[in-house]
Amino acid sequence: MDGLSKGLPWRDRIRILSEQRSALAHLHSSRPHAIIHADLKLTNILLDGGNSSRLGDFGTARVVQMKPLEEDTICRRTNPMGTMGYMDPVFFTTGELTAESDVYAFGVVILQVLTGLLDLNIAEQVQEAVKMDAVHGLLDASAGNWPGVQAERLVRLALRCCNMERKRRPTITSDADWRPLDILRTMATGSKSRKWSQGS
Repeated sequence: MDGLSKGLPWRDRIRILSEQRSALAHLHSSRPHAIIHADLKLTNILLDGGNSSRLGDFGTARVVQMKPLEEDTICRRTNPMGTMGYMDPVFFTTGELTAESDVYAFGVVILQVLTGLLDLNIAEQVQEAVKMDAVHGLLDASAGNWPGVQAERLVRLALRCCNMERKRRPTITSDADWRPLDILRTMATGSKSRKWSQGS
């Protein structure tokens, strides 16, 4: 999965992120038991020869009960597992695994895919860039000319995924929450010859 952080065009990166969001939404919306992956990270996103992506390594995945008539999962208590840097800090400290734990990890993956940075404290670095109004300088130039405004919106959404308060994180199954990614996906699949302005 190094390809996602080394030279893959932004259009492919966005498509892969959309595919992974769809995979997580499918796992999390399964009824009556949802599946929490619990170890989402770049190296568990597998690319085939055509760069289509698959989510791999379900060795730490857990089944959790869904609350009747609600989106929320009932948390599952388990020993914290996963990979440092991607692991939900709430899960790490409490042992309570929920769908929001995967959302946290997905936020880290998004930030890595957009910036090409693989640091464990990437959310803190990106948060600083947002405060300094320097997000555009963080976007991985090897991916080509990012649609700046929309990419920044996705960066901000990824930071919401990494919020320490689980209730502030976007819901992976909510299309409204994921509009910035959907807009970029539409732009990425649009006519290759069409030029998207920074402000579109």
